[in-house]
Amino acid sequence: MDEELVPLTIRGDVLEQLPGSAMARFYAPPSFLAEYFALTVQERARFRQAWQKISLALDTTGQLPPPPLVDKMTGKKKPVIYEVRWDQSSANKRATFHLEQDAQGQPVVVWRRIGDHHIYINP
Repeated sequence: MDEELVPLTIRGDVLEQLPGSAMARFYAPPSFLAEYFALTVQERARFRQAWQKISLALDTTGQLPPPPLVDKMTGKKKPVIYEVRWDQSSANKRATFHLEQDAQGQPVVVWRRIGDHHIYINP
């Protein structure tokens, strides 16, 4: 990824960009944000619910949630890319991310793509 990463959080029903110097558990490039805001309001709400499940799992267990919510993509070596099936009413809605570590060694999620199957072209 060549784009500068933006620190993000969810506050209530809103995806918020944090100040550039803020420490965050989630980051995304501007291209991800453009894809996110191209989703319908309902799709964004379902994605935020999945995001919150991932955040809760990382906070409580230090691990990602198991499939079908999060699954490791095959064929991708470094970084390991994961997919999130965030809309169970539609098998086509997915997001991809990879993990990094912060200065304290805690997992950090870097969102890569969001949308339908087109995200697999360059996950």
